[in-house]
Amino acid sequence: MSELELPVIDLAPAFAGTPEGLQQVASELGKAARETGFFYVRNHGVEAELIDATFSAAHTLFAQPTDAKATLSRNFFKTNRGYVPMKGENLDPTKPSDLKEAYNIGLDLSADDPRILAGEPFRAVNLWPELPGWKDTVLSYFNAVWDLGRTLHKAIALDLGIEQTFFEDKLDAPLATLRLLHYPPQPDDAD
Repeated sequence: MSELELPVIDLAPAFAGTPEGLQQVASELGKAARETGFFYVRNHGVEAELIDATFSAAHTLFAQPTDAKATLSRNFFKTNRGYVPMKGENLDPTKPSDLKEAYNIGLDLSADDPRILAGEPFRAVNLWPELPGWKDTVLSYFNAVWDLGRTLHKAIALDLGIEQTFFEDKLDAPLATLRLLHYPPQPDDAD
């Protein structure tokens, strides 16, 4: 492997249901984390059809009229949920606003969830567009990637020499955000 290549870890053994498979992945993951700091994964268990459907759902959402998307934007910077319009964010105040639009979801909580009622930061009800199948597709993708993260953490725990379930109660209600992004063609005069 040259200096610029990242290791590729095959996760299929972790999903085989054997302790040896998970241990193999744990060893490879630990080595990659210690030696390179980054890695790719393959055979990650997130179905290609679901990935494609999620990209399609994002395309469908961002193709909606601006007025329809604007209804999905309520107190975004407090909740971290919903739609962010074009030029709605600016990470560097000395530069023009970002030429992108975004849509965030997180853990799917109900309005009466105690964390929401208590006003916990970044806990909010997801805002769902009224597009057929959209919520099911995007939420299925969020959950599939969440499950993948939990599997990776089982391997991390094994590599660290601790019980493989150590991280489970730390990952049962993540603050993770799925952010769909749309960067339309940029104008020639854009900074």
